[in-house]
Amino acid sequence: MDELSSLLSGLKNHGERTALSLAGELISFSRLAHRADRHTDYLLRAGFGPGRPLATLLPNGADQVVTHLAALQCGVPLIRLNAAFAPAQIAHCLRTFSPLGLVADSDQLAALRSEYPLNNLQVLLSGSLDGLAPAGPVDPSQGPSGDSLTDPGQVATVTFTSGTTARPKGVIHSRKAVLCAIRRAERLMRFGPEDVVLVRIALYGQLGMLIQCLPALVAGATVELVSGSPADVYPRALSAGREKTVVVDGPSILGEVLRHPELSSFSIGGLRKVVVGGDFVPPRLRSRAGQLFGERFSVAYGMTEVGLISWLEPDGPENACGLVGFPLPDTEIRVVDEGGLDLPPGRMGDILVRTPSAFDGYWGQPDLTRSVLLPDGWVATGDMGQLEPSGMLRLLGRRKEMLVHQNWKIAPLEVETVLQAHPGVQQAAIAGVGDSPDNLRMEAFIVVRENFEPSPSREDLIELAAARLARYMVPEEVHFVQRLPLFPSGKLDRERLAMISLAGLWDELNG
Repeated sequence: MDELSSLLSGLKNHGERTALSLAGELISFSRLAHRADRHTDYLLRAGFGPGRPLATLLPNGADQVVTHLAALQCGVPLIRLNAAFAPAQIAHCLRTFSPLGLVADSDQLAALRSEYPLNNLQVLLSGSLDGLAPAGPVDPSQGPSGDSLTDPGQVATVTFTSGTTARPKGVIHSRKAVLCAIRRAERLMRFGPEDVVLVRIALYGQLGMLIQCLPALVAGATVELVSGSPADVYPRALSAGREKTVVVDGPSILGEVLRHPELSSFSIGGLRKVVVGGDFVPPRLRSRAGQLFGERFSVAYGMTEVGLISWLEPDGPENACGLVGFPLPDTEIRVVDEGGLDLPPGRMGDILVRTPSAFDGYWGQPDLTRSVLLPDGWVATGDMGQLEPSGMLRLLGRRKEMLVHQNWKIAPLEVETVLQAHPGVQQAAIAGVGDSPDNLRMEAFIVVRENFEPSPSREDLIELAAARLARYMVPEEVHFVQRLPLFPSGKLDRERLAMISLAGLWDELNG
């Protein structure tokens, strides 16, 4: 048994204390461990093992956690599919990896039948894992050997990314990388048996499972799993049951919580840590969260390919636009120019990261792997930023989101930050609109604050931008909308904004 298997099998040591809380059901550590052991036994007897992976297509719930525990304990590569994918995307992922089996719910299977031949898979229905019957005697030639579980380079997970702008790509992590991610998060969050960790983020990804759920369980904490829209989830979760102690979510979601009309009735006194990460944190949101949570509020930066990268403690600079903190102890960060040369502090460039939790490549995409996984273990994040003289990292946006306008490269976040400084602006987004990628029209999309008078006008915002930005960075058009399009992760969908503007699909953002 290797270190990862030993770590996860130790959950039973927490006894009858509550491990999972979901929809009123409480599952103890001993019961969770028993279910995981039973599933492990089934997988081994059914022929799963290294090179014979299992796919999971599940919403947040106990079966998702049990499947992860079982697969990671016995060395079965786990193909983690996004339950929000369309059937055609799911079929693409299955064809790419050809798993031996699939765990899914009946609704997902019904939708998938027309896209993929399910008779090629061992299908396990969600809700049936407790009743799994033995699959026959273990076949030593198929199940993992003791040697395979001591190989830290063995594939542990393949996480298929959102695939919103292209076909989903499979991000490969080894057992060593998964172990590093769990251990790091356990230390960083300081999880303990007294914690109740609220997890809304989908468990198929790194942030939900490897940075929140599994590290919390390893430390003996209770994980409360919730699903649904933030407007429904957080009021319910923060006003019922045991007081929550840790919440991690994206900035857009946290913004919705802080604007909720019933915020004053939420039970937040027990929260010891509120972490926002995964995207740029607007100054007003950071200021509001800092006022409400004080030293309990932190900012994190990371990505699927490498996990957590940097961390900004609560005593960081106030209203520090774009700052995402210092690199974690086992993580190195460089900011380089287009030729790969290191840039001095204060200069914007491409962010490179090197860490033990880095991925091993993209499944079946060697060219893409070579473009992202660079020599000597450096990973090209695709993000733009700059290092401060203090050593902190400032995040300025995704390289693919950089706009070319009047032959200038523009980071949308710089413009959005200025627009959001207007007291009447709740959210601001910049998108490049047009058919020529070399000279896009820069348009602003604004959500105004409710009951703010006088409401900002187009002229007010153009004047504000002109006073604080270079002329080529001033938006050419301003649209007032009721909402902004977001990915399931809570990140802004800029490409959708541009499409809405081009096609005139304004009803999607209003009404």
